[in-house]
Amino acid sequence: MEKQIPKLSIITVNFNNKDGLIDTAKSVVAQTWIDYEWIIIDGGSTDGSVDVIKEYADKTDKLVYWCSEPDGGIYQGMNKGIERANGEYCWFLNSGDYAYKDTILAEIFANEFDEDIVYGNIKTIYPAELEIKYIDSIKDVQKNNPYRPTDWINCAVIKHQASFTKRHLFVSLGLYNTSSYAISADTEFFVKSIFRYSAKIKYINTIFAAFICDGISSNTEKQEIVRSEYAKIILENFPNSHEKMFVKSYIRKKINFIFLPFNQLKCAVVRVKKFGFSRTADYYKMKFICKKKDRC
Repeated sequence: MEKQIPKLSIITVNFNNKDGLIDTAKSVVAQTWIDYEWIIIDGGSTDGSVDVIKEYADKTDKLVYWCSEPDGGIYQGMNKGIERANGEYCWFLNSGDYAYKDTILAEIFANEFDEDIVYGNIKTIYPAELEIKYIDSIKDVQKNNPYRPTDWINCAVIKHQASFTKRHLFVSLGLYNTSSYAISADTEFFVKSIFRYSAKIKYINTIFAAFICDGISSNTEKQEIVRSEYAKIILENFPNSHEKMFVKSYIRKKINFIFLPFNQLKCAVVRVKKFGFSRTADYYKMKFICKKKDRC
């Protein structure tokens, strides 16, 4: 009897994040929709993560492959997961990140789609141990247009935690570029897929996952690397129009700045009505502190 190909391969990359791995694992095995396989790539953890993996390997037959060995970082681990995947789509749910709710896969696959990349919204959660207490937020990625190049200059319009990518796309275009991009290899892959290879995409207005922001990308030094990599992505994928793109992005920022006071006032009124004056004041105080510390 021919082995049935699963609809989805959930790939989890982990390194010395035992507690985060447990949160991820719980959300995976709790899914009510079960046409998936699960792959864990561990980078040679020494904190007890391997014991967690073994526990879940005994607990569920959905964990079809796992390994624990030193590697070159998160994207190399994700590439190893892709090479082992058999599913039609790949979903990268790394340790600490978790499915938004137990029924989220059922809700997503209730939609009809066959596009190369299917994406949705994401909830950003900040750990309690961070020096500054950020406000958890839900990012509505629909506010940015994945077909508008300027929207990719400063941020990832599509998040790998909140998207399914067809495995054949990796087979056709190659895996994540780990030699040139240490932090933004997923963004580079999305931009290349959409603009250079006309990958078909579909947006589903739902929250795919919760993303734990541990402060790495908020670090000033890391932010410089991110900005450098994003500039490189634009230069490589739009060699004939990158100057116009940066100018357009600059102009849009200036226009937004002009209307910022009106938008801030509108948002403040809405927040006061919804949360009350005290919580609204706390919210803006935190935003001010974040801006002051250059950590947002």
